[in-house]
Amino acid sequence: MKFRTWGTVLLTALLICTGVMAMGAEDVYAASAMIEFGVNESEVSAGGTFTVVMSVNASDMINSVDAYITYDSALVSYISGGKYVSGGEGLLHVAASGLGGKKDHIKFSLQFKALNKGNTAIGISDTATVTDASDTKMSTSSNRVSVNIGGSSDGTTAAQGQPQAPSA
Repeated sequence: MKFRTWGTVLLTALLICTGVMAMGAEDVYAASAMIEFGVNESEVSAGGTFTVVMSVNASDMINSVDAYITYDSALVSYISGGKYVSGGEGLLHVAASGLGGKKDHIKFSLQFKALNKGNTAIGISDTATVTDASDTKMSTSSNRVSVNIGGSSDGTTAAQGQPQAPSA
């Protein structure tokens, strides 16, 4: 008799717990953001300028973006990127906060000047932080873009195009 009573009590408790958990269940997901870099020209001549667009596309509304971008400062020089971008010498900081959480995408246009012949990658230095409208961090991923810098527009490389002292 005791076994039957305890079995009934245990079964009843199990059913009640299952019902309570099912009533409070809701779908939980983590918001995510993809940071994609694109370039208007994948090949540019030394001395020329080019634009890299950093697009942030999220599964939720974006409130802020905080990212560091690296590039080879021996090959390219940063010119401008708007009010949210600062830095230079191979490292840029994108710090856009208080965006209001009204859009699920945002773009930053970064202008560079090609200095010397070579190939450089431009992308996130380590990790980036993108927050949603309630300031919760999103899971982020990103790509890099490569830019090939060829000879200058007159057909010479940047180093060859420089005046040289006459030899004795």
